[in-house]
Amino acid sequence: MEASGWEPEDFEEVPCDVWPAHIRAFELACYLRRQLRTSFSGVLGFDLGPADAWMRRRGIPDSEQIVLEQQLADIEIGMLKTVNKKKD
Repeated sequence: MEASGWEPEDFEEVPCDVWPAHIRAFELACYLRRQLRTSFSGVLGFDLGPADAWMRRRGIPDSEQIVLEQQLADIEIGMLKTVNKKKD
């Protein structure tokens, strides 16, 4: 968690475990944590331009990139539900 830039205090609940098959997508999400598109209504999602560069630098084949993009989309959905949650 420390390598991702998050702190335990950033979470109301204990963070979930990451499935081994999703480690690379989690690493990509951590890399993109500062690459968020925002508006006055909140966070819209990841800016995916840097994701392509991240995957190319690591030599990830195109077929795996498609899977990573799908996994990243799942992570993004969960992230958006959390960060855009209305506080009472």
